[in-house]
Amino acid sequence: EMLTKLGKVTGDLVIDNMKTNIDNADYSGTIGLEKFDLGTFTNQKDFGKITTTVDVEGKGFTQKYLNTSFSGDVKEIYYNGYNYTNIIVDGHFKKPYFNGKVDVNDPNLLLKFDGIVDLGKRANLYDFNADVGYANLEKLNFIKNETSIFKGKIHSKVSGTNLNNLTGNIYVNNVSYQNSKDTYHFEDLTLNSSFNAQNERNIVLSTP
Repeated sequence: EMLTKLGKVTGDLVIDNMKTNIDNADYSGTIGLEKFDLGTFTNQKDFGKITTTVDVEGKGFTQKYLNTSFSGDVKEIYYNGYNYTNIIVDGHFKKPYFNGKVDVNDPNLLLKFDGIVDLGKRANLYDFNADVGYANLEKLNFIKNETSIFKGKIHSKVSGTNLNNLTGNIYVNNVSYQNSKDTYHFEDLTLNSSFNAQNERNIVLSTP
């Protein structure tokens, strides 16, 4: 058990290659984090503290060397001004690349996610399938001061650093969206975003 500047860390690990370079040592076992500052550790300002217990197998104890597979429960994690709870994860992380599955059973988000998020390229890559049973986008701080509830299935293969420069395709199925005015339903919808030679954006919405 260690109390670090970033938070409390507990573990039951088998560690090899400690003498050569402990920062890049191999390990397997269980790690617990309590109120650990994930945002500072990964240099991602949208993230905050995390409390979790996971089984791990990999190498590296610093973000420079971290390359690990993990599975377990996330009791809570802070992201984008909201504290998510009740999450199961199973995946692989090598900064800044995540590939795996996430199951969220939070009061404001019911989600099954399977795919890749790669934040390391010039244009971030989001290639995943997501089954959203319920998402209160206002409570999650994606929409401000407006009722915004989303349900549906999403397949995304887009890249970009923000909403203004995303390119690629997003396919949604069996979607409902509720705002303060009405509830809208879509069976199948494809959104394509691209830029032409003059850097003018083209957005195409299509249905079968």
